[in-house]
This record gives sequence, structure tokens and C-alpha cells, in this order.
Amino acid sequence: MKLWQKLLSVYLVISVIPVLILTVFTCSSSIRLMRSQVATRLSTAAAAVGTQVEENLHLIDNVCQPVIYDDSFLLLLQKASSSLSSEQFVRKQLQEIKQQLDPSFHYTTKITLFLANGKVLSADNAVSTDSFEAINADFPKQQYRSFLCDQSQTIIHYRLIDPYRPDTTVGFLSVAEKNEFFFGNQMIQNSDEYIFIVQNQAGKNLYLDSHLKQNFGQVVLNKFKQSTRNTVRIHNKSYLFKPLYIECTDWYLYLLIPQDTLYKGFSPILIGAITIGIICLIAVAFFSVLSSLKISKRINNIASEMVLIGEGQLDLQTDIDPSKDEIGQLSLLFNRMMERINSLIIEQYKNEIRRKEEQLHILQNQINPHFLYNCMDTINWRSIMNNDAQTSAFATNLADFYRTCLNKGNTKIRLHDEFRNVRAYVYLQMDMHNNSFDYEEDIDPVLEEYQGINLMLQPLVENALEHGLEPLPNGQRGKIKITAKLIQTAQEPLVQIDVFNSGVPIDEETAKAVIEGNKGYGFSNVNTRIQLFFGEQYGITIHPDPNGTVCTIIIPAKEWDAE
Repeated sequence: MKLWQKLLSVYLVISVIPVLILTVFTCSSSIRLMRSQVATRLSTAAAAVGTQVEENLHLIDNVCQPVIYDDSFLLLLQKASSSLSSEQFVRKQLQEIKQQLDPSFHYTTKITLFLANGKVLSADNAVSTDSFEAINADFPKQQYRSFLCDQSQTIIHYRLIDPYRPDTTVGFLSVAEKNEFFFGNQMIQNSDEYIFIVQNQAGKNLYLDSHLKQNFGQVVLNKFKQSTRNTVRIHNKSYLFKPLYIECTDWYLYLLIPQDTLYKGFSPILIGAITIGIICLIAVAFFSVLSSLKISKRINNIASEMVLIGEGQLDLQTDIDPSKDEIGQLSLLFNRMMERINSLIIEQYKNEIRRKEEQLHILQNQINPHFLYNCMDTINWRSIMNNDAQTSAFATNLADFYRTCLNKGNTKIRLHDEFRNVRAYVYLQMDMHNNSFDYEEDIDPVLEEYQGINLMLQPLVENALEHGLEPLPNGQRGKIKITAKLIQTAQEPLVQIDVFNSGVPIDEETAKAVIEGNKGYGFSNVNTRIQLFFGEQYGITIHPDPNGTVCTIIIPAKEWDAE
């Protein structure tokens, strides 16, 4: 069968599916969708409330803990009952806590301090019905914080411990917040369908807020735990609920919504499904033939072109399909693919030529330097025989410089050899400049067995001499220092190499021009080579230093592979 015949057969089979099956599927899908939407809404609301509770508790902890762990404050509490100045200082501390918390809780925060000697201090001189003994009796052992909750407010108690007697409680700091601000459930206050319940581990209701016009009383916790489909029956009525365990308070939070709300408006969906099914039966029969022929024709055009390409006509391109659907995109991508294939063939041919030229160049670099090295060795030995140590050192450094500089034609180099190269270059420059500057190294020995790229330090040192030290006034001695260290980041270990010179500090405009290659300092070439070899996230930065200028190289820390 041809493609258009297969498409036509599929369309016809689909068009004769019984309307009843379509209707049942549509209705069941609608119910599942409504359940999913309600569950998502409950989940979002529950998560938001849970997050709000954790954030509020974290905020209260951040404000209160610096005070309750302050030894000087804890020691001062013992004087608060007998010293008016101490009591005033403690009240001031309580008022500062309230001032920090009030903006987040609509200025309803209540701060109270219950001392072991029975004295009660409040940030706003409010009278409290609680006492130290009552709080201490209900406070969990070996804990520094406890929670109380009722229909109106949530109270957080902090245990205050004598800094010199860890087993002695000197008081409790109480922070009371209104529930509507502590739970942050304002986002669902406009709903008239939900029930908001907070229970402790024992199943006792700590807080219950319902916009449904009925009294729920105590909801048994086991009803939630025994549910397998997140549904529960309360007073002979089913509810869909979303549980959330708030670990920081050891509470369970439940958001409930009546399940019968899922079926509101179900009849219009049923009638609409039947009507649409009948219309589809008629429409599919007409459009199936038209669409199958049109799709088949467009695909056949591309298929015929691909057959010709398979026969070797690589310069062939199909006519662009004006449509923007998948077949039109296929036609466009087909032409782009052929352009890319032809481009790659030409590029591969050019790369092969360049590769042969580079191989020849490498062979020349491996052969030609031998004559230079032999000459340097001859100069060195003659200098030694003539007791000319300065010329001998100069020849040795020059030989080392060119040996590491040429690097047998390789781009990759062991950092040990790169440091050796720049060291030889510096010594040559010191000899030619009559030792008019100082040189210092601080290189982590472990880095010498890592890899870098050839000649990435010499251009930086050369420019440090030419543009940093040489402009210094006569008689002023300059300094060059190379620092290399291994640094650890969250993503990967890196090698950082700093080239410092004590000359004229570079300004930001010149530094930017140097990196961008607008000034002929050679930095742009080194930066480009680093990014081509290691990646665009690495490279060189230049910035002024209080004592001069620093050029920093950042490359990945890759160990040297001798092979």
C-alpha cells in the first residue's frame, strides 16, 4: 500500500470508532483532569503554606538565636529581677526582637520572657497568663525550642540555658504570632471550598480553618493515614486532601476540598462530547481523503530527491516547501544538510592540505634547531674553557629557551618546560639589561606535572619588561614575579598563573584594548590560543595592582600525559 492509502485507512478506522467510547473516554479524561487540577491546586497551596511556615520559623530563629545564645544577655537575666537597669536593658532587647519581626507579621508579634524566678517581662508590657513553671512542665526534654498552637495564634518557646550550668534553665523566650500570618494561608482565603487543618503527631487539631458552613470538630488523624487515594470521609461526605509534613515543627498540614465539586458542570461536558463526536464522524470522512493525498504528495517530492542523491548527485537541492509544518521544515533542513555536506567535503580537502603542510613544518622545526643547539653548545664549552661564566650562562639559557620554545613543533607542553622556558628568557633579559631588575618565582611544585600550551608566558613577560619596567625612571629598580597555584572551584580544579611587574600600572582602557587585540601587545594571540585549546571559559585577564600590573592566566588543571 502506498502512503496515502495507509493514511486513508487509518483515518477511516478512527472515524468509525463508536461515539459511546469517545464519550466515555472524554468524560473519564475530564474527571481525571479535574482531579489533577484540584490536586495540583491543593499541592501548590499546601507547599506554599509549608514553605511559609519554614521561612517564618527560619526568620524567627535568625532574630532570636543571637540573643538566646549571647552569654552576656543570659548572665544579665539573673540580675533583671533585682536591678532596674538590667531589667530595662532586657526589655530593650525584647523590643528590638519585636521591631525586627513586626514588619513580617503585620505588627502583631508578641515577645515575652519568663524567668525562673517567676518574673515575666514583655516587649510591650502585656500581661501573660502563662508562667515559667507551666512552660517548663510541658517543654520537651533535651530540646531548646517547642511549639504551641491554637485557633488564634502560634507560640514558639526558646529555652534559655545558664552558660556556666548547662543543665540549668534560667528562663523561656516566647514569640507569639497570629496564625493567618504565621501559616501565610492568605492565598486561599478567597476560596469557599477548602478546609485547612493542622494536627500534631497525636492527631490533635492545633488549628482548623474552614470556609464551608459546617462544624467539623475533631478530625481523626488515622482517617488521613489510612487513605490510599488521598480521599477521606468526614460526616458522610468525601473530601480530596493533600497532606504535608512540616518537619521543623513536627506537624501535619492537610488541605481538603469536597469531592463533589469535581462533578459540577459535568452534564455540559457530556452533551458537548456527543455533539463533537458526531461532527467528527462527518468531518473525518471528508478530510481524510484530502489530507492523505496532500501529505503523501509532499513527502514523495522529498523522497524522489533523496533517491537521486543516493545515486551520487550531491549538488542537488529540492524545492523549498513553503509550509511551516514538519514536512516544510524537513524540506528546509534537507537543503541545509546538502549544503553542509558539500561544505564539509571542501573543508576536509583543505584541512588535509593544511595538515600535510603542518607536518612538513613540524619536520623542519625538528631538523633545523639541531644546528642552533650545536652552535650554542660550542659557544658554551669555549666559554667554559676561557673561564667566561657569564657567556656560558648566556649560551645555556639561550639554548634552553629555544629548545623549550620550539617544543618539537607541539602546541601542548608540560608546565615544567614552560616555566623553564620563561625562566631562561628572563635570565637572558637580565643579562642584556645589566641586571637592572629583580626576578622572583612562587610556583607550586605539583603544577610542573600539569599541561599548558607552548609560549603562553614568554609574551606576558616580554610585555612586562617593555611596557612596565622600561618606562621607569633611570635608577628605579623594577621587579617581575611569577606566581602559580592550584585552585579548587565547585566545577573543576584550575591552574592560576600570575605575572606581576612593578612598573607603570596599566589603566582599564588600555587593558581592555590589549585583550581585544586593538593594541599590539601579543596578549590577544595568547588569549585566543588558550581559548582554542582549552575552551572559551579560560584565558587571560589584566588588571592594575597597587604596586604595578598583574596578568592572570586561568587554564584547567590537567595532568601531563607523557604519551
